[in-house]
Amino acid sequence: MSTSAPGGPLPLLVTAKDIAAELDLPLPRIYELARARQIPAVRLGRALRFDRDRVRAWLARGGTEAQE
Repeated sequence: MSTSAPGGPLPLLVTAKDIAAELDLPLPRIYELARARQIPAVRLGRALRFDRDRVRAWLARGGTEAQE
């Protein structure tokens, strides 16, 4: 599911563990990238979540411009 305009469906958010598995990176590295704002992520309270489509777009750009 992709990010949509206001009023549309919400994007599917996944956990850091899901993204680590998809990117074949250690979980601590995902947290480091998120803390440094190098990978697109959102905080929901204490939880860190990722929009899989935004992460894939970030990868397609070569891993640059994480935060819009």
